[in-house]
Amino acid sequence: MKASPALRSRVARVLVLAVVGALAAPTVAQTADRRFLQQTVAYPTGSASTSIVLLEHFFPAELRAGRDFDYIFRLTNLTRADLQGLVLTIEMPPDVDVKGYEVAPTRESGQTFIWEVPQLRAEQSLNFRLRAVASRVGDVVACAMLAFRTSSCAAARVVQPGLELLKAAPPEATPCDRIPLRFQVYNPGSGVAQNVVIRDTLPRGWQTEDAKPEILINVGDLAPGQAKEAVVFVRAGALGMFDNVATATAADGLSSQARASTRIVRCNLRVTQTVPDVRYLGRSARVDVTVENIGDAPARDAQLTSQLPAGLSVLAASDNGRLGGSAVTWALGTLAPGERRTVNLTIDTRQIGNFNTISTARAYCCESSAEAPLAVRGVPAILLEVVDLDDPIEVGANNTYEISVLNQGSADGTNVQITCVLPTEQEFVSADGPTRGTITGKEVTFAPIPVLAPKQTAKYRVVVRGIGTGDVRFRVTMNSDQLRQPVEETESTYIYE
Repeated sequence: MKASPALRSRVARVLVLAVVGALAAPTVAQTADRRFLQQTVAYPTGSASTSIVLLEHFFPAELRAGRDFDYIFRLTNLTRADLQGLVLTIEMPPDVDVKGYEVAPTRESGQTFIWEVPQLRAEQSLNFRLRAVASRVGDVVACAMLAFRTSSCAAARVVQPGLELLKAAPPEATPCDRIPLRFQVYNPGSGVAQNVVIRDTLPRGWQTEDAKPEILINVGDLAPGQAKEAVVFVRAGALGMFDNVATATAADGLSSQARASTRIVRCNLRVTQTVPDVRYLGRSARVDVTVENIGDAPARDAQLTSQLPAGLSVLAASDNGRLGGSAVTWALGTLAPGERRTVNLTIDTRQIGNFNTISTARAYCCESSAEAPLAVRGVPAILLEVVDLDDPIEVGANNTYEISVLNQGSADGTNVQITCVLPTEQEFVSADGPTRGTITGKEVTFAPIPVLAPKQTAKYRVVVRGIGTGDVRFRVTMNSDQLRQPVEETESTYIYE
């Protein structure tokens, strides 16, 4: 049976678009290819320029009963935001048989076909194509329903800042060192660590270079992954092992601790001198000086200086000692704990007196001195001479004996006393000298001379008379504090008749 011309001009264009929430008036337009019609629904205003989504149908302008045709749907996101949860439902009339589709529906039931579109991106379009055939002549009505979800979201990132503190200190130092304490604070988290502060309470006796017992570092804010470092120099006031803890804190209760240990050591020099107690004037003397490190740290750049007072001078020095004026200096290098070095110098004694030799050892962070006394004494050497002025003499004649006492030494002679003994052939006449003489029988004793200085001479004269004949001996005895036994001198005289 053939359809009438009026029927053939009919088009299946009575299409209903249902959109969740509201209906927009459809627009039917002829495409450039006049064999096809296009129906458009823009939600929610009906105008694509002000709407959210556009649903378009494309179908033949004329259908032939029993002949396949394509029914195309297009969804377009008109916005610059993603649309969520779109559901496109197509209800086909019972006299139209759907033979296939380009995109399989999510589900179908009878003549109802449903496509679920989880997301339609901004300005994205999706096409759906059905292949169908109309089994009878007449109006064909197919309905499309669209549901979708729009949302306005506010995004906030959940973050968690973190705090990690590292502290480093030298394992060993001396009280003279500027000890560097190094701090590094790090944010391993995903948010900003705010108002970060590092605090380190120093051990007792320690202090910063501005004399404070605590280190306080305001770090400020730390971005995620950011680290900041700081170095603070301190000085230690005591020896031993010290362990202290530094703490970093930030807002929201963040904190971290780090500890470091440092052993404070020091060299300790001990100086000893070996010097003769007494040396006689003009005799050289050897001085041995020993330097020992009795501390627990190396004595770096150790140097020893021996200083001589006026009256002593240096003749020689061992171990490349460097002479400068009245001092000798030795460069000892580094003395390890327990190590010792001994040097010596030879000195000349030029002046009588009591002297102190001073030796001083210096190294980095330690110093020590030692003194040793040296007594320089003179040697009294007293010469006794006796001569007679007349020889021989007659019995009854006088004879004079001159006695000379000379201090040839380098020290005073004290309590120098002269005693003269006359032989029996002589008798005493008179005596004179620096001190008063007294006659007792055949013996003339002069009072002691308290001090006879070096190079000084004392002279005595004793006058006797010959009273017998023969070769006689006039004997003189000298004594002093410095003599262990008296010195005797005789002078012979011949007396004749």
